[in-house]
Amino acid sequence: NVVNNLDLSSVCGEDKGSWEPIGNYGTDRTHIFKGTFNGNNHIIDNLYINTTSNYQGLFGHIDNATITGVIIGKNSLISGNMCIASLVATSKYSNVSKCGNYATITGRGNSVGGIVGSNYGIVEESYNKGIVKLNLSSNWGYVGGIVGLNAGSPIQGVIKSSYNTGTVTATNGASAGGIAGFLGSNTQEKSTIENCYNIGGVISTTYAGGIAANNGNKTNAMGQISNSYCKSTTATYSFYYWTGSKFATSTEGKVSDSVIKQSATTLGTAFTEDIQDSEGKYLNNGYPILKWQVRE
Repeated sequence: NVVNNLDLSSVCGEDKGSWEPIGNYGTDRTHIFKGTFNGNNHIIDNLYINTTSNYQGLFGHIDNATITGVIIGKNSLISGNMCIASLVATSKYSNVSKCGNYATITGRGNSVGGIVGSNYGIVEESYNKGIVKLNLSSNWGYVGGIVGLNAGSPIQGVIKSSYNTGTVTATNGASAGGIAGFLGSNTQEKSTIENCYNIGGVISTTYAGGIAANNGNKTNAMGQISNSYCKSTTATYSFYYWTGSKFATSTEGKVSDSVIKQSATTLGTAFTEDIQDSEGKYLNNGYPILKWQVRE
């Protein structure tokens, strides 16, 4: 358990080198993190990663693990190749909950996310307020405010009760989504986004979705988006989907700014209306806020 805010500047930085992720994927898969990590809603700041390697974040690869209550501070900088995120590079059969990110994240390969890079588990009650970028160096890739790639096979990826306010950007033909870059699906499993919202701008030269960039196959096994919204100015479309022969677009879930600000009840029990401090300043700029954020 984390009992205080943590400053990592003594162990990583420009002069000290990159942070080594907890749980190294590796070729032998013997160092995967499989435990429980409770940040108790403390801030971990000055996390520094600047490398050309894959699977980078506070955690690299987790399997059957629980990560909760971790907030990555605004003085953190995370840059790598494929599967890059603030909290977890790749999550399988795991639960990532009540986490937040303020760091700037940059990837150069597939699966870049604000909270999790590739998700084969559950991400819930989490938020991203940092800038998330994919400067593509290969021929395809996905970037999302919460998750880069939300898998549908062989394990169902779930994103629920989460929100993004940071800008999500993709270059060189990559796909960008406010909540997820890609929702995988097959006839047995469908990755899901539920009870989420995005107000951050989404930018891509190809596929930019206010909620998701690519939502699987709408006619056969589309990843499921339910009760989720994006502000109408975040992107032209809420998501793209494959028809079997081409990409089509959807505006489902695109709403006005005022609708999102009034959607705390609609988004479910994890959210509450934003509150004001003693000086009348909103904690979340008037948008729905997660209840655990208010309690802390």
